[in-house]
Amino acid sequence: MKIVWEAEDIKVGLLYSKPGIREKWMIGYRYDSKGDRHIVSISMDDGFVTHSTTEDDLARLLTAEGYWPMSLIDALPSV
Repeated sequence: MKIVWEAEDIKVGLLYSKPGIREKWMIGYRYDSKGDRHIVSISMDDGFVTHSTTEDDLARLLTAEGYWPMSLIDALPSV
């Protein structure tokens, strides 16, 4: 199954991952010195914070790399 992310899906606090892997990420944000908000991803394993991006760019990346919202992964039947 392929999940297609849209900019509107990028919500601060949303957790995402890939089926079958352990690492989870949370969408976060930071403000720059001008007061502009930028989207980041935060690893729930070690706290690593990615470079800042836009909602559109993160949606394209998550789609291309096969990431899913955790709510969908959690709903998968156990095997």
